[in-house]
Amino acid sequence: MVQALLDRHAAVNAKTGFGSDTALALASSKGCVDLVRALIAGGADVNSAVDMNLTALIIACRERHADVVRALLAAGADLSGRNSIAAIEAAAGNTARVSS
Repeated sequence: MVQALLDRHAAVNAKTGFGSDTALALASSKGCVDLVRALIAGGADVNSAVDMNLTALIIACRERHADVVRALLAAGADLSGRNSIAAIEAAAGNTARVSS
């Protein structure tokens, strides 16, 4: 079903009304690596920030989804500056709120 939506040029970077999540952020939080890869192939912005300035990379690290983290990094997810610190803290199990 996702591929059918992508084939019809669905707005892959659209944010939900609740929490401003994107499909990529939600897939990353659930560890759905195949969906993450499909969304990336469909043009999802791997560095888009959602609620609380979290990126899909930080979310995947926080949830300890290593396959998703690898897919995001391979697609060019930003691992510099604030995002690298937040991702490392998330991977280490620090659940402190990441603020802008």
